[in-house]
Amino acid sequence: MLRARARQFLFDSRVEHDPGFRAEIVRLSLLAMRVGGCVSIGLSWFFFLSRFVVSPEPRTVGIRALEVGAFTLLGLLSLLAPRWDWVRRRARATAIGTVILADVIAVGFTLRLQASHETRVDDYIPAQVTVLMLICVASIPLRPMQTGLVGAAFVAVYLLFGTAGAAVLPLVTVKPAHVLFMSTLTMLSVAITAVVYQQRVEGHRSHQEALAAVEDLRKAEARMLLSENAALLGRLSAALSHELNSPIGALLSAVDTLLLLSSRQAVAPADDQGRLVLLQGDIRKTIRTSVERLRSTAARMQRFTNLDRAEVQEANINGLLEDVAALIAPAARERGTLELQLEDVPPLICRPQQISAVFHNLLSNALQAVDGDGRVTVRTRVRNRTLEVEVHDNGVGLSKDEVDRLFDPAFRETGGIVSTGNWGMFGARQIVRQHDGEITIESGRGSGTKVLVTLPYKRIAAASAAAHRDAVGEPERLARG
Repeated sequence: MLRARARQFLFDSRVEHDPGFRAEIVRLSLLAMRVGGCVSIGLSWFFFLSRFVVSPEPRTVGIRALEVGAFTLLGLLSLLAPRWDWVRRRARATAIGTVILADVIAVGFTLRLQASHETRVDDYIPAQVTVLMLICVASIPLRPMQTGLVGAAFVAVYLLFGTAGAAVLPLVTVKPAHVLFMSTLTMLSVAITAVVYQQRVEGHRSHQEALAAVEDLRKAEARMLLSENAALLGRLSAALSHELNSPIGALLSAVDTLLLLSSRQAVAPADDQGRLVLLQGDIRKTIRTSVERLRSTAARMQRFTNLDRAEVQEANINGLLEDVAALIAPAARERGTLELQLEDVPPLICRPQQISAVFHNLLSNALQAVDGDGRVTVRTRVRNRTLEVEVHDNGVGLSKDEVDRLFDPAFRETGGIVSTGNWGMFGARQIVRQHDGEITIESGRGSGTKVLVTLPYKRIAAASAAAHRDAVGEPERLARG
């Protein structure tokens, strides 16, 4: 069991088959190359200048200058390499290669300095390897065994250069203590990398789970909005029947009267012809008025019921409010008085169907909060390039706890029946926020409720529009299914 867990801890790479995780690995590897390039240039020049000031050692200035030049060239290549497609496809391997190449430069020049100087400059090698290993572990998203291979490469470079140098340069030696130090450092780095890599994997999984939870919530929200839309259309059908009955009745009566007058005109004496013509003109006016009223009602229904569309266009907010008020007028007369105080406001770039749904939800809630002699007032105004729509009722009001929970979607059980709670307000706030706006509530027991919707005068950002197109796509698929 322990062996299996250790094998999984060190060698498991299944998560790297995930495209999102691979993309993150590539991003971090490219970032590590840029950071490593800056560090390579900065540290090499810092050590060169500081050693030149503290210990000039003229005999080694040339070798040190070559070392700085090599590190500078490597740093520039690390900074430029992420621009190439070949490197981006092999970002982590390239980042590992730059670290090993930096080790080759550091060890090679250090051993060369040892051969040309009586001091034991090879004692710098453990410090150089430690710095390179820290940069490698901290910046490159390595798997544990990849760190082990990097450490093995460091040991191999030291043994290769040290053995080859000892054969031709008398002062060059290979120290077993250095090999032991590098091996110990490698094992420690592998352990650290295993922990960091596992944390990176767990973080990715948590992120995926969070995205899945958000997606589930979005789908639930879409279904609830679709359900509320169906209930809304049911309530609108009652208002529509009331709105259509009057013009239809007047139209039928006018047509019958017009036919009757036409038949009488055919046999009426000349003295009555003028009076009958005037009556027919009045009836034609009644017919035209009834037809215009029917056309207006049909247009309002068409604008308001297309809630599954998400076209971004210029809209007259006052016109949307008037349409909503006209459609809920029968219910408003039963509950109280609905008053519109609309200032002249510029057209707003928005999704009119979605904004109409928000206004209907707010006005319906306000009317439900008042009794027979209540009043609901709707105001519009512009402040600081922001459109404000205020819905104020003098109803019973809400407590502070109710206001705090007003936008929390929930399911409630009443008498064994499961119903939704606050999904309408939750969906309304989502729509407003997708328009870069906000909804705020002010209320208190016995003092009524004021809802303020603010919508900025600017085009919706492309990312927000794309996100919203995804959000409305689910209701469309549900409606078609």
